[in-house]
Amino acid sequence: RLNGMLLIPALVVHAWVNRKTLSRRQLKGILGIAAAMSGGWFVYLCMNRYLYDNWTYFLAQTSKQWGINLALPFTGVWTAIQMWGGRSAEEKITIIIMEVGFTLVALALTPLLARRSRALEFTYVALNMLLFVSMDFWLSRPRYLLTLFPLFIAVAPWISRGPLRLALYLFGSAALFGIYWALYLNAQWAH
Repeated sequence: RLNGMLLIPALVVHAWVNRKTLSRRQLKGILGIAAAMSGGWFVYLCMNRYLYDNWTYFLAQTSKQWGINLALPFTGVWTAIQMWGGRSAEEKITIIIMEVGFTLVALALTPLLARRSRALEFTYVALNMLLFVSMDFWLSRPRYLLTLFPLFIAVAPWISRGPLRLALYLFGSAALFGIYWALYLNAQWAH
C-alpha cells in the first residue's frame, strides 16, 4: 500500500526534528529503518517491472479492483457530487455523505494534530490526508479515520481521560462497523 511508503518521509522528518536530542546510534537506527523500507519499496517496484513490465502495475490493479485512481486533490469530492443523482439512498449515505463527511472532519482535525502530536505522527497523518484526497473516488475513509489517521490520534487524549469516554468511542466505532458490515453482507457496499 502507498500508506506504508509514507512512513519513510515521516521517519526522516522525525530524525531531523529530533537530531539534537537523539543519540548518534538512535539517529542511525531511524535512518537505517527508513533506508530499509526504501529498499523494500524499490524491490517491490522492481518486481512489478520484472513481472508485468510496468513499475507501477499495482496502481492499475487498484484501479481495476476498486475503481480508484490517483488524481488531483479533491477530485473525489467532485466525483461524489456527480454521482449523487444516480445513487440509491443507502449509497448516497455510504459512498457519498460518509466518505466526504469523514474526510472533511479529518481535514479539520489535521491542524490540531500539528499542535498536539510529534512530528512523526503529524507528518504521517498529513501525508496520508494528501494521499486520501488525491484519489478520484473516495472509498473506506471512515474505516481509516476511525482506526488511525487523524480522528483516532486527535481523540486519543480525550479517550484516555476515563473509561466512559473510551467506551463511548468504542461503541460508536462498533456501531459504524456493524452498519457497514451489514451492508457488505447484503452486497450493498460500494456498487
